[in-house]
Amino acid sequence: MSDLYFELTILLENLAHNYGVPNGNYYFRINKMMPGQQEYRKKVVEFMKHYEHTLKVFSDTPNYDVLQSFVNDTLKKMIDNVLKGDNKEVEKRYKYYIMNEL
Repeated sequence: MSDLYFELTILLENLAHNYGVPNGNYYFRINKMMPGQQEYRKKVVEFMKHYEHTLKVFSDTPNYDVLQSFVNDTLKKMIDNVLKGDNKEVEKRYKYYIMNEL
């Protein structure tokens, strides 16, 4: 991992847990919904994709295309992990949500 992208890598690796899950939980809670596991994962991913908007802030920086490629590739991997059920934090928080909302 390049030192240049060190902080971004950490951010993207934790995006589901620190941004997607809390927003997803709130969304389901205020709408009084009990999502299935795949629906929950998709909502987490929906919030994760919001980072694409943040990335646009860097569009006028040098080598933006390289940055964009790095972020898109990393974000895609993180999203795939969530959708496949391979993100342990998301799976744990889903179980916790369901247990506490019944």
